[in-house]
Amino acid sequence: MTTTELTGTSASEPTSSKWMALLAKPSAARVMVVGGVLFTLLSLTRMITDGDDLTSSGTMSTTLRVTTPILLAGLAGLWAERVGIVNIGIEGQMLMGAFVGFLANVYLGRTGLPVGLVLPLAALIGALTGAAMGALLAFLAGRKVGDPGDSRTNVDLLGLARAAAGKDWPRKVNTRIVHEVGDYNFGVQFDTCHAHMVAAVGARQPGKKETLPGGAVEFARKLRGKINHVHLIDSDGTLHDDETSTHAPFGDGILDFATLLPELNAAGVPHNWWTIDLCFWPDAWAVTARCKAGVDAVSYTHLTLPTTYSV
Repeated sequence: MTTTELTGTSASEPTSSKWMALLAKPSAARVMVVGGVLFTLLSLTRMITDGDDLTSSGTMSTTLRVTTPILLAGLAGLWAERVGIVNIGIEGQMLMGAFVGFLANVYLGRTGLPVGLVLPLAALIGALTGAAMGALLAFLAGRKVGDPGDSRTNVDLLGLARAAAGKDWPRKVNTRIVHEVGDYNFGVQFDTCHAHMVAAVGARQPGKKETLPGGAVEFARKLRGKINHVHLIDSDGTLHDDETSTHAPFGDGILDFATLLPELNAAGVPHNWWTIDLCFWPDAWAVTARCKAGVDAVSYTHLTLPTTYSV
């Protein structure tokens, strides 16, 4: 029995098997087959629904015009990931390039240059602007975290102590990430509610739960010198919709702020702007004043620095 080299199937096998083998090969033939099938389906849909606009030249040109920037942006994101840069500003790069390209088109058009030269130059200037924005991001992201005396871009906050991901074990957060980086600009956003659910309850931890005897207070003690921002909120020991921690208003939970706040005060937070976090609480505005009063009542006694709160 002879085996074909193209599909790796025997000559006696059904035609459908050969087609499936062809489609499984990453080749131009597969692209052509899939494209042909999609175009056929589109044509049939037009005939059945009598929707002539589906395959009109205007629809096709609009589709190409609208999707091309999205495809190019997707390629930009792909290449950024391949070189190790997480680029979350691709849309901004596109908008900045389009804006500068538009301005270039307007001003170059006033110089008397031929239209056939103005448009390519404006497009080139817009493309170079987007590329420059990407290069700036790569340059800033590639630099080492700055020393205390310089002005480099720094990583200031890293939200780790939360109970939604299922991997937030106190030991791993403490030793494997924060302390191994070893720089004062790389730290943790410490949320008192999440910290309790992580360290005292062990919420959403797969397998054997890893908790700390001292709960959130011990967790904060382990992170001394590595806490760069604080979210203050109570906890009733439950999860919101079985996902993230329930952010209970002050007085409705079980956290001992008289013990927790002095520990946070000793953590060396590099600023005095702390946040009251009422995430997912229904009608949060109605309890905001009560939460602020509750924080004030304990902070005046247990904090040594004047603290400003945002909600």
